[in-house]
Amino acid sequence: MTQVCLLPGWGFSPAVFSALLSRLPRQWRVTAPALEATAGESLESWAHRLAPLIPEGAVLIGWSLGAQLALALAAQGTKASALVAIAASPRFTASDDWPAGLAPATVEQFRSGWEHQRQKTRKRFLALQVLGEAQRSELLAELEQARLPEDAPGQTDALRILAESDLRPQVGQISTPTLLIHGEADALMPPAASAWLAGRIPGARRLVLPACAHAPHVAQPEAVADAILAWLATLPTDARAERRSIRAAFDAAADHYDAAAGLQREVASALAESASFEAGAQGIALDAGCGTGFGLDLLARRAPRMTRLGLDLAPAMARASQDRGTDTLAADIEALPLADGSIDRYWSSLAWQWCDAALAAREAFRVLAPGGILSVATLGPETLAEVRAAFATIDTKPHVRRFASEEALRAALTQAGFTDIEIARRAHFAWAPDLRTLLHAIRAIGAHTLGEARRRGLMGRSAWKQLNTHYERYRRAEGLPARYDVLQIHARKTR
Repeated sequence: MTQVCLLPGWGFSPAVFSALLSRLPRQWRVTAPALEATAGESLESWAHRLAPLIPEGAVLIGWSLGAQLALALAAQGTKASALVAIAASPRFTASDDWPAGLAPATVEQFRSGWEHQRQKTRKRFLALQVLGEAQRSELLAELEQARLPEDAPGQTDALRILAESDLRPQVGQISTPTLLIHGEADALMPPAASAWLAGRIPGARRLVLPACAHAPHVAQPEAVADAILAWLATLPTDARAERRSIRAAFDAAADHYDAAAGLQREVASALAESASFEAGAQGIALDAGCGTGFGLDLLARRAPRMTRLGLDLAPAMARASQDRGTDTLAADIEALPLADGSIDRYWSSLAWQWCDAALAAREAFRVLAPGGILSVATLGPETLAEVRAAFATIDTKPHVRRFASEEALRAALTQAGFTDIEIARRAHFAWAPDLRTLLHAIRAIGAHTLGEARRRGLMGRSAWKQLNTHYERYRRAEGLPARYDVLQIHARKTR
């Protein structure tokens, strides 16, 4: 059953979502944690306090200040499966580098007015929310019914948080699938704010509703409901579960990874040989998906004057890399916790195959500085083709992940903005004396993680014999092969 978690805007109860909820499936389970800000806390600490109240796998729907909270939760790694941010902005107050907000003087008038003339200030705030709407009086009446009492606790601190918060540095950390909905005539949170967010949240979708102001879910609930349902239908239901599975697989492999990862070292060494490094190159080199840190050692030899930074999805891998003496982050390639243009060299060996190539390419382009170089080794569609063919003789389950093609990777890089894209293909082999040893070696490096259904239950003797018999046809003098279809990619960010 789908769960929905509601985060309303400043001064409103969850009843402000009533019109929207009446147009969503009735069987959906709805929760709405109390939003009561406390003295001295920030938006980030408020979100951290709310995090345990967000149901696992819920669709998080936030409006205005609630959308800011939802974004903060997502940046911290929310348990929600999807985020719908209505009238969202990373920063409510305008500044020299942020024109998409309310003037500081106006914001200060609201804060002062709330302290001394609450009723008058509330009316002015409501008037701004419907400015630009054709049916202002009807909309005002609906909003009035959902507003909190003026003496409801936490509103003064919530208004302070709204006025002072700036989520822009954290937005790049969001990996939760996100839908941004904005009214074209919004006078409180200008549409340019959600346009900015859409350009920085990987894979975010954005809908702008014409002739609509700050409360699209109240003014046009049917259009908003239709947009949410259509968008949710496009999401893979197991996307977040798959990322957790990948992380768990490589966490479990960390302790024995170096002993089993001969092929990984071979591929990383080949990538280092094919990559061009200018003499005396300086700046920051990122190893995205660094594992236990072997690639970082290669980077140190090829570019000794560059500062190296490791990053891996699996915390155990990141700790192992850190223990080798290089600063390493536990984070996701699809949502890098790094500033725009902060990296001079993006390096990744055998990590992209576990990612959405479009998201990985977009994030790589974002964090690279102009002139920065990308070097990636990833697995192509013919990887473990013999294993796939052998298992196909005993059942129809997909036992080997389908990796992106050269054409798909080139398209993802081009769409992200990269130029001078070069892709070379090379087969690498791992060898084993028998099939059981071969399959064990594949699992030992975490590479057994699948994004699709696997065979359940034990394999019978007959099936195992048939599998062995088929695989023996691939035997060579070196033993039974596991073939890895490796694509070496080099590209540049020219702007």
